[in-house]
Amino acid sequence: MFFDFVVVPWDHFHWGLKTASSAALIAFIASVLCLIPIYKYAKSQEEVGRAFGALLVLAVFGGLVGYHGGNSRIGVVGDVLPAVLALVAGFAAYLFGVSEKKPGPYTFSLLGSFIITVFVTWGIGASNNGANNELNAYIDRCFSIYTKAIETPGGVEALDAKLGDYCDYAFDIDDQKPNI
Repeated sequence: MFFDFVVVPWDHFHWGLKTASSAALIAFIASVLCLIPIYKYAKSQEEVGRAFGALLVLAVFGGLVGYHGGNSRIGVVGDVLPAVLALVAGFAAYLFGVSEKKPGPYTFSLLGSFIITVFVTWGIGASNNGANNELNAYIDRCFSIYTKAIETPGGVEALDAKLGDYCDYAFDIDDQKPNI
């Protein structure tokens, strides 16, 4: 509450904070792992901070793409993912396609940090999407059952006796999510 006005419901903020911190942690770990093979070279060039920064930026970008791609219920994946992969492929083609220029020592680590976070956060997003689909199926099931029960005399009472509090969450009677 801010001056008797709800700015952002805590549940939404809490969910966003958990998601962002998970993606940031994964990006940080991937960046550290991908810095290990190039650390000696980066230290000799006095570029450890810059190399880690570049790794972290690509890892965060990969985390955003992966999480939102995995969590998507619509065709955003078909639009965004090919563009991102084209960007990465163009970057790799430029580095490897120029015959007189060899790829720098950071190339594989940069691509690695991006790819690692895309796949890990894609799995997190897909898991979140699956949980949402299960919850929606549960709510639909409860509404379908009770819609049929309303049409039958004494059906709602019989269902309440049979199901107990199974459908309470679907009808906002109970704030606790069910174990589906």
